[in-house]
Amino acid sequence: MISSTAQSAFRIRRTRTTEADKLPEIEKSAAQAFESIPALSWIADEPPMSAEVHRRSIQAGTCWVAVDTGKEDAPVGFLTASVENGDIHIAEMSVAADWQGQGIGSALIQTLKQWSFQNKLSRITLTTFLDVPWNAPFYLREGFVIVPEDALDTRLAALLEAELRHGFSRNSRCVMRFEINR
Repeated sequence: MISSTAQSAFRIRRTRTTEADKLPEIEKSAAQAFESIPALSWIADEPPMSAEVHRRSIQAGTCWVAVDTGKEDAPVGFLTASVENGDIHIAEMSVAADWQGQGIGSALIQTLKQWSFQNKLSRITLTTFLDVPWNAPFYLREGFVIVPEDALDTRLAALLEAELRHGFSRNSRCVMRFEINR
């Protein structure tokens, strides 16, 4: 998929193993947006997902990057996920600060939806912030729905509980899903 804006052009493709070390830098850049939310500003200083986790996703074929088509195919955003029990779970999606607001997140989600359909998966899942504009509201626009806590399966409930133990408040996080229509 190739897309362009007045400022830049990008395309989505599979992530190369040699790019795994670049993805934490993109996540750190993206996390700086949390500095604008006082209660969550600490997230900007949190360590990003390790390159090793990205490598596992790359090897499994569940990691995509948005690349700058004008700068040597350099990654500017990514989506890392894993397949579990017929679902694909988004572990992280980040877009470098200077590339945000250009449709990269939507393009990555569209790529994941197409891939999930082609691979006969049931749904896409993720955990995210309820009230952060580039989190749950973004995914709602992309067709995801919020899953009530009493409807979570064991895997998703455990993911949400782990996030609460990490320091997120119960009222700030949610699980979302997108049903793949086959």
